[in-house]
Amino acid sequence: MHKLFAALILAASIFSMSITNAYAPMALPDMKVAQTYTAHVGEQKKITFTLQNPQSKEQPYICIMHVKDEEGFTDQLSWVQGVFEAGQEFRIYQSWIPEKAGEYEVEIFLWESADNPVALSPFWTMKVIVEP
Repeated sequence: MHKLFAALILAASIFSMSITNAYAPMALPDMKVAQTYTAHVGEQKKITFTLQNPQSKEQPYICIMHVKDEEGFTDQLSWVQGVFEAGQEFRIYQSWIPEKAGEYEVEIFLWESADNPVALSPFWTMKVIVEP
């Protein structure tokens, strides 16, 4: 079981993540450090993440975006699913409109499927400070 899991971790990856029209004072993070952005209430934000399949075979996937507020409650949950072609790289865009000020965390998960939530990549996270 552990060998299969390790092989799937390397099957796909999230290698960049950003939010459009939001200010980010830091450089792009490694996967363990959250990038922090500043946004405003009521403004639509486009969260972009780039996915890649370095394998020589296709790979089913589901990419989940979870936005939670400072109390840990879900503000938005959305996903995209499909099949990576061999060697494919593409960008996914998800929209989010913050409705109240506060600190939010955006998490991106890349799994094999909703029925088989085996991680294909370490998850990514970013913090968003929403101002009035």
